[in-house]
Amino acid sequence: MMIALVALTSFLFIQFFAKDLPTLLVGYILLGFPWGTFQTMTVSYAAEVMPLQIRPFLTTYVNLCWVIGQIICSGVNRTLINNTTEWAYRIDSIRRTVVLARPDLHRYPLGSGIVSLIT
Repeated sequence: MMIALVALTSFLFIQFFAKDLPTLLVGYILLGFPWGTFQTMTVSYAAEVMPLQIRPFLTTYVNLCWVIGQIICSGVNRTLINNTTEWAYRIDSIRRTVVLARPDLHRYPLGSGIVSLIT
C-alpha cells in the first residue's frame, strides 16, 4: 500500500508537469495502477480483516467514497470544460494531491466509540 502511495505521488508529478499530450497520456495510464491497488486493497481489507458486525458498513463506505470522488471529478471537469490552457488538466492534478494530503479521518469512529454503538 505504501509503495502504491509513493508511486501515485510520483506519477502525479509526471501528469502535472507534462508538456505534451503523449506525456500526459503516460501519466494517466501509470496513475491507473496505484488507483487500482487502492480499490482492491481497501475492499479486501474491509471484507476479510474487519469484525463481522461492521463489514457491510465499511465495504459500503469504501464504495461510497469512490462514488463521491467521481462526483467531485465530474464537477471539476465540468467547470473546466471551456478552459483551453494547460491549467485545465493541472487543476485536476492539484485536486488529487489535496485529497491525498488530508488527515486520516477514518480512525475517528474507532476512537470515539461510534463502532461500539454499531455492534
